[in-house]
Amino acid sequence: MFNRSHFLLAALIATASVNAQTDTARQSQLDEFVLTGIRATSNTPVTQYNLSSKQIKEMYYGADLPVMLQQAPSIQSYSDNGTGIGYSFFRMRGMDQSRLNVTVNGVPINDPENQGTFFNNFADLSSSAQSIQIQRGVGTSTNGSAAFGGSINILTRNLSEQSSAEVNAGIGTFNSRRLTAEVQTGRVGNYAFYTRISNLATDGYRDRSGSEITSYLLSAGRFGKKSLIKFNMWGGDAQNQLSYLGVDEASLQSNRKANALTKGETDRFRQHFFQLQYQYTINQYSGVNASAYYVRGLAPQFQAFFGASPFFGYSFYNMPEPVIGADTIRETDAMVSYRLDQHFSGGFANYYYHTKKFELDAGFHANHFTSDHFMEVQWMRVLPEGIDPNHQVYFNTGTKSELSGFVKFNYFVTRKWNVFSDVQIRNAKFKYQPKTMQYAADPFSVEPMTWNFVNPKIGTQYQINSRIQVYAMLGMSNREPTRIDYFQDDYA
Repeated sequence: MFNRSHFLLAALIATASVNAQTDTARQSQLDEFVLTGIRATSNTPVTQYNLSSKQIKEMYYGADLPVMLQQAPSIQSYSDNGTGIGYSFFRMRGMDQSRLNVTVNGVPINDPENQGTFFNNFADLSSSAQSIQIQRGVGTSTNGSAAFGGSINILTRNLSEQSSAEVNAGIGTFNSRRLTAEVQTGRVGNYAFYTRISNLATDGYRDRSGSEITSYLLSAGRFGKKSLIKFNMWGGDAQNQLSYLGVDEASLQSNRKANALTKGETDRFRQHFFQLQYQYTINQYSGVNASAYYVRGLAPQFQAFFGASPFFGYSFYNMPEPVIGADTIRETDAMVSYRLDQHFSGGFANYYYHTKKFELDAGFHANHFTSDHFMEVQWMRVLPEGIDPNHQVYFNTGTKSELSGFVKFNYFVTRKWNVFSDVQIRNAKFKYQPKTMQYAADPFSVEPMTWNFVNPKIGTQYQINSRIQVYAMLGMSNREPTRIDYFQDDYA
């Protein structure tokens, strides 16, 4: 884990803020999209930790979300380059991000294939976070893959009734810097808008570990008497030098900033989220909300250098082995580029009916994901005959779809005692399609797979007094394997 005292040294140590907010004392927030189906309430018997916008602002200084969340219980974070700007990750109850569920406004953020979450792709999201809820353990039913270690739900900024503008700028060690500008238009008739644009950059503590990320968020809403329609768009463009490998003790003794990867090993990723939300209040007890989303992901560059080794032997990719004089060349130095092209679309709808005696929540979620994976040889010290630079070595497509539904019921036996139940039924399908290449034979023969899961939970809670409550919950969580699990199973 990254040493916390060192991490604070890498923080953005100078921050300036200009706030042109009008009539701050009277500022009020318009009705937001309450994700009743996903978020736990104070009456839900789950272990939860909630952060308000005020708390987020006090905790956040510019590093990625995992670093900020390390102040929450049961979370440990680390950063590849040592500053928290760039690739940063966290574990909850000892489990990595591929075993945690993350949503933003109800949209599942985990990559459907590898089930990881890469906050680096849309850095500075904390600047636009209205609230964050962390559920530890199995938790309640949510959208996307089921949680093992826990789940994190992020709600983006409310549309304010009053206009405001804010600029944040910061500089710190290792040439770390941050510039963020955001504007609330306030309510103009039935409409309101919010926008934020950010640039974060660092040279990194480690050698050759710099990052630069440009990100944005835009929200626009139209308000009716009993309804609200809202459009959200967020994302970013991240460019990073790579520093994910560990370093042996001898190298660290001679250079504490040692990085085993070369200067040319870099990546770039673009990810853009589009979401349309609708909420309608039926009466004082019930309402519905629905959301459609589309996510575009592109990795135009992920370059890795391989010195002469069997891993990049010509035979590994079924390439012809060059012959120079009497010598057959079996291994070579090479720079390769791994690339992705992703499309992810889906939607969900929730219904709630809440009275003083009971609360009923029900929801449905469906999505479809396709991802092209391909690799190109950017450079080789010795090129085989017939192979040109930028030669495509492999190309395959992963396709995944999901259908799920849940029902949650909370019954108040007395004013202080309630019982809770939650059941989710989920179906997931995966298909892998390799492309026949000139040389490389695809090593996998993964059959299409389908999984059906039932994830039940039951619990109870008793309020002893205004400060103390006791609760217990029993739940089961099942989900499908990751993409690499499919392939490892194929080798077994």
